[in-house]
Amino acid sequence: MKTVIIFIVLILVVVGVYFFTNSLQAPIEESTRQDNVETDEDLNTEIENGSYVVDQDKSELNWQAERIVGLSHTGSIPVSGEIEVSEDNLEGTISFDVSNITSNNETLTEHLKMADFFEVEKYPTSTLDISSISSSNISGKLTILDTSMDISVPVEISEQGGQVVITGEAVIDRTDYGIVYESGSFFKEIGDKAIRDNVNVSFTLYLDRNAE
Repeated sequence: MKTVIIFIVLILVVVGVYFFTNSLQAPIEESTRQDNVETDEDLNTEIENGSYVVDQDKSELNWQAERIVGLSHTGSIPVSGEIEVSEDNLEGTISFDVSNITSNNETLTEHLKMADFFEVEKYPTSTLDISSISSSNISGKLTILDTSMDISVPVEISEQGGQVVITGEAVIDRTDYGIVYESGSFFKEIGDKAIRDNVNVSFTLYLDRNAE
């Protein structure tokens, strides 16, 4: 009797191992399939060689800043510029006309042009000197006031109506460029009345290819 029971147990163990092993194999094989999988490169368009100019009427940079406690503010900055793309080189500058910065508050708009912020009489523009553009990033040197810093911004590139369209978002720490007005990092005593250091920026650049 004991022999029969042992024999039955052995059969159950063998059957259980068989089904357990096969149940593990199926999802592993399925998960390694690569058919019809889109990559980042499939979803973006590289910029072809050539000379391009920013369409100032359609391009825009929008910003958002806020206090620790209180309302946030939004606005925009006009954009212009040109870039030259070749096989082994890329040159170009995107200019931001901070002298014409806007916000959702008229008093704030005028304040942003003063020495507490952009001091536009002395520094009417900020610039991005581009060092590289790919289907996933724009890299270069961002200059605000008299400070320049390397920056890399994730982007998406597409083509619409014959124009190259570059969209992206970034977070800029204004204090890196010397804009410390009511920053809690520099003025601890103002507490939750402080303006946050980080400014959220989003942009859309429409590029027209120059006729050769």
